[in-house]
Amino acid sequence: MRTGAGGVDRRRGFTLVEVMVSMVLLLFISLALVRTALINIEINARNAIRDEATHIATAQLDALRNADAIANIAGENAGPTVTRTIRNIDVDYRITTIADEIAEKYWEISVRVDWDWKGEVYNTTMTTLRKE
Repeated sequence: MRTGAGGVDRRRGFTLVEVMVSMVLLLFISLALVRTALINIEINARNAIRDEATHIATAQLDALRNADAIANIAGENAGPTVTRTIRNIDVDYRITTIADEIAEKYWEISVRVDWDWKGEVYNTTMTTLRKE
């Protein structure tokens, strides 16, 4: 055994305390990375659900633009509920159409899509003008 001044052991290596401190630091860093990954997964799922709502609203708005007589759907009309599976999550989208005549032969057509996600209600709205 090599000892220096004062009887201190001069062999190289880590003590048990240094290893334990390193493991605790590694644990905290790992937990932070896992939490960041979980937040990222949730944000991506929320964005995918919102994107699907936008696609539904666009399809509904296109159908209304091409409808023969827009006056038949004047006012606010609750439409169907559409269920889509996004990343193994079933989401119910509620579609509402609103058609108001804003000037002679000119209509403002809006489509609102509502959905629930983790106890909160979200919605997206698209609006267009159409001449009848």
